[in-house]
Formats: sequence, structure tokens, C-alpha cells
Amino acid sequence: MARWLSRHLLHPSVWHIRLRVFVCGLMMFSSGFERKVSQQPLLLFLWASIGAVYVAGLFVPVMNVDAAQYALISAEMYRTGQYLEVKFSGNDYLDKPPLLFWLSALSFHLFGIGTVSYKIFSVLVVWLGIYAVWRLTQRLYDRNTAQMAALMLATCQAFFVFSNDVRTDALLTGMVALAIWQLYEYGEQKKIAYLIGGSIAVGLAMLAKGPLGLVVPAAALVPHWLFRRQWSMLWRPQWLLAMCIVAALLAPMLVGLYRQHGWYGIKFYFWTQSFGRITGENPWRNEAGFFYFWKELLWAYLPWSLWVLGALFWQFRHLFFRSPHPHPPEYLSWFGFLLPFIALSFSKFKLSHYIFVVFPMAAIFTAAAVQQWFLQRRLWNIMASLQLVVLVVLTGAAVAVNVWLFPLVRWELWLLFGLLVLGAMIWLLRGTRTPQRLISGAALVAVAINLLMNVHVYHRLIDYQAGTTLAALLKQRQWNAMPLGYLDYYDMALEFYLGRNLPWYDQRQLDSLLAHNASFLVIGREAAAAWIERSEKQPISVDTIPNFGITRLTPKFLHPQTRHQAVERVYLIRY
Repeated sequence: MARWLSRHLLHPSVWHIRLRVFVCGLMMFSSGFERKVSQQPLLLFLWASIGAVYVAGLFVPVMNVDAAQYALISAEMYRTGQYLEVKFSGNDYLDKPPLLFWLSALSFHLFGIGTVSYKIFSVLVVWLGIYAVWRLTQRLYDRNTAQMAALMLATCQAFFVFSNDVRTDALLTGMVALAIWQLYEYGEQKKIAYLIGGSIAVGLAMLAKGPLGLVVPAAALVPHWLFRRQWSMLWRPQWLLAMCIVAALLAPMLVGLYRQHGWYGIKFYFWTQSFGRITGENPWRNEAGFFYFWKELLWAYLPWSLWVLGALFWQFRHLFFRSPHPHPPEYLSWFGFLLPFIALSFSKFKLSHYIFVVFPMAAIFTAAAVQQWFLQRRLWNIMASLQLVVLVVLTGAAVAVNVWLFPLVRWELWLLFGLLVLGAMIWLLRGTRTPQRLISGAALVAVAINLLMNVHVYHRLIDYQAGTTLAALLKQRQWNAMPLGYLDYYDMALEFYLGRNLPWYDQRQLDSLLAHNASFLVIGREAAAAWIERSEKQPISVDTIPNFGITRLTPKFLHPQTRHQAVERVYLIRY
């Protein structure tokens, strides 16, 4: 599919068609409102561009360690047919709940094992969460605010990242957003269908990543009902139905946990893996510090992160000091973001993607604050100028990455990037700088940047993931059926793309194989190189593959002149 897209959409013979399409798009963005045409074509063009970048991310191979491990577990579940008991390389697995594995295994049944089939359901749930935010914001505010919130959420860096490097957070975030919308509607309309929809979403969120799938909706909705004095919402008998629905959804997982791990498995799910990170019962800890997530927010919500921080304090002033505001206070999104954010900050073990679950709520209160900033001309000029500075810096950074760090030589991608950025800048600089205009222009810049990331940069990074390269090499040479094992190396991406688990060799076993003149392959690092040196028999071939943990980039790796110092060598040895 990726080759078809490259051949037919990026082939030089159709450059004039592409140019006409994007010139038309730029004209729409630069003159749409001035000519008083409907906004619908403009929004369709923008949303189609966002969707295209997400689709491009589907074709980026899975990355070590987490995504490759989850893909490998899903493939093992698909092959063995064991859905209640989660296994990893044949051993009992106790870490993440099984929803990602179930959905990926189902996708493997439908489409076969592969990169796109592993990611597709998670990305669809992400878009379901974006739709839920649009509907919820429309109910809380108005249509314009809803459109801005959905655009900010869909184009924040975190959503581009976890729709590419798919882990459990994509499912959790989408389902939490859906749950909050449905349960909010139930509180307003008292229709049982919304209660059922919200309960299903909560159950699936808990199946995605544990009790956090219940905690975040509760953190948003309970303060909302309390401040609105909807006391009856806290003890309605219909909540018994919700509890039954959630319990029914969790039951298969709990049965599997009990079969594999006894009562400890159930305690691990409900307490140790989540709340145990705060109490210290969970052994995982990196002591990242209380303010770790505030620093991570700065990159994860780009290009909107400065606006999110400003809106957070703006909403605090409005909620508790009753500043002038045309709308009554809206507590749902502010508490839905801040309470889980603070709770997660007490965790002894932190990774940046842990806070992605509260990003839908941030989009809502930020879009609402932006509307109010526009009414205060001096404040709006400051915030709009800050946003333009952020866009210029990000565009310059994207150019630097694709010129210096990972040089891009495909002129058609540069043309596409340039047209999108130029169109955004024309749109931003013409006419009155309204919130809708600024957000749509900034969103288009984010699309242009992540187009280069998903189509070029991530694929260049994958060149330094040895497992993916090795799998392609073995299949190309038709060696994947030969006896193959590890010496001092292990790679989950390799096993996922090869479609089998590989054994471990020690040097004694390898010496025995050599003594019997066996034909085999071995993969290793320093120990493999040393073994070759001392072996009397010379290998038929030795391939050297560069390897680096590409999900944890370092300055030494990124700098082209020092990259060779950060990259290790993996050897594929054939006898």
C-alpha cells in the first residue's frame, strides 16, 4: 500500500496535478472568508490533510520497545487463540490490560499480521475521542469553540506521536473522552442510552489501561455535578446498571488474571499497577520529580502548549474569582485535566505519555479561553503573537531536522511542505486575526511538520532499528526459515516481523553446531564479534547492522557527526 501511494501520488509525472490541487487549497484558505463563502470547504481541506498525515503514520514500522512488545503479544494471542490468558514469548504476562491485544489480534484475523493492522483500531479510537471532544465542547459552549477544540486536539504533537507509536494510551485517551461526553449527556438529558454508552466507554478504558479509565471521567464529572448542585447525580440508582455493565466488560480479563496469577493478578490490576506507583508498592520508579509532567507538557501539546498553560490559569481565575465572562463557569474540563494531572505527578515512576489521557480536557478549556482572549484586544495580541512565534520556531526546527539531521532529498515532499506552510502563513497574515483563523492556520503548520515526520523522519530513524532491518534482510535473502538465534542480543521488532520467537544460543552450543558442520544464523553484538575472532571456522557471511533505541533520542545520536558514537553494531552471522 505504501509503495502504491508513493508510486501514484508522489511520482514526478503527476507533479502538475498535485500543484493544482494544493494551489486551489491555498486559494481557499487565503480568500475563503473574504469572499464570504462557506467555511465548510476550508474545514474539509484541513481535516482531510490531518487525516492524510495520520494515515501516513500507519505505515511507519512498529518501534522498540513498547509498541513492538505489544504487537508481538497480539500476534502470539492471534496464533495461539488464547485470549483470556495473556502470554509473552510463551510466558505469563502481567503488566498491561488486554484491550490493545484483543483489538490487534482481531485486526490480524481480518487483515493479516502487519504494521497497519496492528495500529488501525487504536487510531480509529483516537478519532472517536476527537469526535467526542467536538460534541462535548459544542454542548458546553458553541460550535466555533467545538471546532477549535477538536482541531487543537487532533494536531497536538502527542496525538500525532501515539497514533504512530501505538501503545495503550491511544485506546485509553479515546475511550475516556467518549465516556466523559456520554456521561455528561446522561447528566443533562437523563436518557438511559447515554448511561449505557458512557458505561461501555468506561469499561473499555479500564480494559485499555486500568482504573485510570474510571478515575479521569470521575475527576471531570463529579466536580461538575457538585458545582452545578446536581446532587442527585451522585446517588442515582441507575449507577447500579453502569456498575453491572463495567463489571461485565471487565469479567473476561479478571478471569484470565485469576487463572494466571491468582488473587495477586486482580490486586495488581486494581491497585499495584496504578495507585501502587503513588504509594510506592509498585517496584517501578524513576523519581522523575513532581514537575516532570509540566516540562513534558511543553513539547507534547505543541503547537498549543503555551496557550494551554495560559488557559489553565485563566480558567482558574474565572472559576474561583468570578471574573467577567459571558458563560456560566464550566468546571468539567478544568478539573478533568488538573486533578488527574496532579495525581499522576505524585507517581514514583513517570513517562511522558502518562498524561496524554487528560489532553482532551485541555483542548476544551483552552478553546474556551481563546474565545475570551479575543474580546480583550491587548491580551489577544500578546497571545496571538506568542503563537506566531511558536509556529515560526517549529517551522525552522522542522527545516533544520530535514536538512541537517536527516537530509530530505525528495523534492516533491519539500514542495508539499512549502505549499502547506506558505498557505498557512498567507491565511494567518490576511484579514482579521480571529481565533478561528489563527487556530486553523497553526493547525495547517502542524500538519506540514508532521507530514515530514511521518513520511520521512520516522523512516530514517527506523533505519537505526536493527530488528526491522534484519527482518527485511532475512526475508529478502530467504533465510527466515533457517535455524536462527540470539547470542547477546534480543529484538522484539525482529520477532514480530519474522513471525516467530527466536531461541538463545550460548557459545558452547555454537561451538557444537560448528563441530557438526551445521548451517545456521546467529545474531549478536560484542560477544558475537569476539566469538567470530576466536572461531577456527570462518563464517560464510557477516552483515553489520546499526542499532539505536530510537524512542529515546539523545543529542549524540541526533548530531550527524557524533551519531556513529551513539550507534551500536549488531551482527548477522551465517555459517
